[in-house]
Amino acid sequence: SVSRATVYRTIDVLLKNNFVRKLDLGVGPSKFEHRIDSHHHDHIICIECGRIDEFLVDQIEDLQDKVAKEYGFKLVRHIHQLFGLCENCQ
Repeated sequence: SVSRATVYRTIDVLLKNNFVRKLDLGVGPSKFEHRIDSHHHDHIICIECGRIDEFLVDQIEDLQDKVAKEYGFKLVRHIHQLFGLCENCQ
């Protein structure tokens, strides 16, 4: 069996080398997703059951670029997460 300490050390190595990224969900246990061959996407998260869906909406991406430009920023990265109740938890 693998010790808990080994698991945490391995996660730390994966994070530091950009193989995974930690999702900041605000509450509950940490969640991670792989970054290898990962396309850009955003998340919509159910605050009741923890369901996480990925989405990509071009209009949102375009609006982010427009806002950044209006404020004199060049976007380097962003995190976009929506929180709500999925259809099963409403």
